[in-house]
Amino acid sequence: MISKRVASSVLIIAFASSGAFAEGLPITPGLWEMTTQNPMTGANDVQQECMTENVFHPSEMMEDDAGCTVSDEVVSGNTVDYEMTCSDPNMPGSMNGLFSFTIDGDQGNGNVDMTFDVNGQTMNMSYSIAAKRIGDC
Repeated sequence: MISKRVASSVLIIAFASSGAFAEGLPITPGLWEMTTQNPMTGANDVQQECMTENVFHPSEMMEDDAGCTVSDEVVSGNTVDYEMTCSDPNMPGSMNGLFSFTIDGDQGNGNVDMTFDVNGQTMNMSYSIAAKRIGDC
């Protein structure tokens, strides 16, 4: 289902990294814990990810994902905003998401507003993301 794929992408993108420090959002390498809340069930999804680089750059993270593209990426201070569009030829729909994520030291928070178009029906969802660095990898 496309919503499961997008939810996974949200977590990966929220703490993706690249080598282009001047272009991206600085993060502290280490073990990060990301929590998203499912807006349909209210359940929290908690994942941990070892971040080895020190920059978050959404468009570079998505270069290898043929189904998604990032546009309108703007880094301002400690906040990054961007739009992501995904479609999969094996799925009957597409997704467009507006992302905003702010890093403040060893923690971060963000929001994702998504619109799914599946078989001609539209569904809107909003996710919140909370993240914190919990130690070294």
